[in-house]
Amino acid sequence: MIPTAHYGPLVSKIRRMIDGKSYAIAQPDNQVSSSKNTVLHVDGLRLGIITDVSTRMAGGLVSQDALEMAGLTFTEGCEAPQGIPGATLRRLWRTLVAGRDISGKPATGRFNIALKHLRSLYTVELLEDEHNLNTRDFLEKVRDVTWNRRLFLSRDNEFQEMLLGLAPRKTRVGDTIVMLFGLSVPVILRPSSVGGGGYMETVGAAYVDGKREGQIVHQLGKMKVEGLAETFEIA
Repeated sequence: MIPTAHYGPLVSKIRRMIDGKSYAIAQPDNQVSSSKNTVLHVDGLRLGIITDVSTRMAGGLVSQDALEMAGLTFTEGCEAPQGIPGATLRRLWRTLVAGRDISGKPATGRFNIALKHLRSLYTVELLEDEHNLNTRDFLEKVRDVTWNRRLFLSRDNEFQEMLLGLAPRKTRVGDTIVMLFGLSVPVILRPSSVGGGGYMETVGAAYVDGKREGQIVHQLGKMKVEGLAETFEIA
């Protein structure tokens, strides 16, 4: 559950132990009601800033600029990708399906094979003629996950690497990528007009390849997590 007004009042009464430290986590509370704006105080990590976003993907079409952003290009005539590093392909297909297959389980390498054989990423058109089960599953998942969303890059982040992710259509350059404790995936935040600019508002949930909560804690290490942890006020 992502902490926005659309999901009802949220309070931070629950705390969670992460590597021996206690943090406030995002927790829904349907019993709380108020005519005023509810502010959620929750601990988390500010992972980075979005530095580039693709055009919005709609109609089952993964946009050309999104593919180029991910390091993948198709030659004139929509030839299948050749000579693309394996790591680039893996990162792309995992992002396009948000790391999950059509049943919600972790996606496997069969999606990697499917991507290599595609001559375009116009999922609606391809699904009309595609008979290979692996490719159909991949295309259906890509269509459902990317619809009305954008790919993004972050060159300014705590991991000192280029991050590729998938975010809601309203995401823009300068938004902040945050991992709120208690959520399994990052969220996109930006300064809110509520409270004179002192609060943040939620744009929505994001997928960042290789950056789920457990992976982040492991990659950054206990000391850095403790140093980066801060309390966000979300209105």
